[in-house]
Amino acid sequence: MIESPSRARLHREFRLAAPRLMPISILLVGLLPACTGTDNWLEHRAGDASDLVRGHVMSGTGFDVKVEATRFIGYGGGAYSADAWGFLDRRFLTWHESIVDCALCVPTLGFAFNVHKESGLSGTERVSGSYAVVLDGFQGGHGSGGQAHIRTEGDGSHPLDWLTVRLTAFCFVGFDLELRVGELIDLAAGLVGIDPDGDDGLPGAGV
Repeated sequence: MIESPSRARLHREFRLAAPRLMPISILLVGLLPACTGTDNWLEHRAGDASDLVRGHVMSGTGFDVKVEATRFIGYGGGAYSADAWGFLDRRFLTWHESIVDCALCVPTLGFAFNVHKESGLSGTERVSGSYAVVLDGFQGGHGSGGQAHIRTEGDGSHPLDWLTVRLTAFCFVGFDLELRVGELIDLAAGLVGIDPDGDDGLPGAGV
């Protein structure tokens, strides 16, 4: 049976269009959960978007200047005890915190460390949590035989925070700003009904 020109053309156009339609089909299938609860879905995505930035201002005693390009690499340090006001736990809160910071990276020695310790909290149980990272032996560092070693310590409650970029500046007054790059993963996955952080429907769990 010989196909008519119009039918042959439709088959050819379908074969050409199918690869381009596949990603759209996958996205639509992933969005199906949103159809059963649009209000909740939008609320959860708004919450995920708000998790991308965490910041607060402080007033108290001490000195601290530090920048972190993820929690693995940082420079600076200091210590302070201060009252704080800011966006935390998906809400605007007031609390008190005592912070000790210390970070250094020396590529020529193949060594880096970053320590952030929070204590003396009142008004909240956790801000960003305490964490510590030590890297040695990268780029053929001395005494390591060229083998890189990474040691990390943290509360383990929020793995995506290891990708956070952070800037702290304090001298009696100051600010602490976090760009939580890892939360982009949670936001993107949430668009297709996946929740890596497990924070959908749990107020404040994204922090």
